[in-house]
Amino acid sequence: MLPRPHPQRGALFGLDARLALVVFGVVVLIAGYTAFGRLVSAKQVALVGELQGLEQALAHYQADLGTFFPFTLNKGIDDPESAEDLAALWDVSRVAPGFQARWNGPYVARETLQSRQYGRYGLFYAQANREPCTETTDCLLWLTLSRVPAAEWAEVNRLLDEAGGKYPEKADEVTLQGRVQADGTGAERTLLLQLPGRESR
Repeated sequence: MLPRPHPQRGALFGLDARLALVVFGVVVLIAGYTAFGRLVSAKQVALVGELQGLEQALAHYQADLGTFFPFTLNKGIDDPESAEDLAALWDVSRVAPGFQARWNGPYVARETLQSRQYGRYGLFYAQANREPCTETTDCLLWLTLSRVPAAEWAEVNRLLDEAGGKYPEKADEVTLQGRVQADGTGAERTLLLQLPGRESR
């Protein structure tokens, strides 16, 4: 006659298996949160890279053409419409005829105003406080990107304006000061990035 198995051994094995499954589940959960955190960071890093790429493209364009960006465009200097002006980075027909010989573009790999992740890019020209430019004030280029989630905007601001968090801005002024600003304070906002411009005449 074979000895009967002890019922306790089966119960203990079942308990061990359940504990192992719980531990495995916790490890998977932690790994999932870590991977998700890296994914969010990767999206934020990609956005910063996209912004810096456009900033460099505009700097190269202005260096090649030898003057402030809006002065080179194939439109009246008093024309307030600037939403499509970035297209001069890849479309020479948007450059004034007197500057076309110096144009060495395209200056960007992607010939679109659409961001890879969010809304559309645009430009406008204003002082550091976003007031209109005048003959006696410095005038800056402002790169805009619509529909940026608040968390991504905050990370771009932290990286570019606050030196990675070393110099935090005041909470009530964070969207209105520094190189990175915002229109709106909701879940989505328009990101504004201040770029070098021209000094007053």
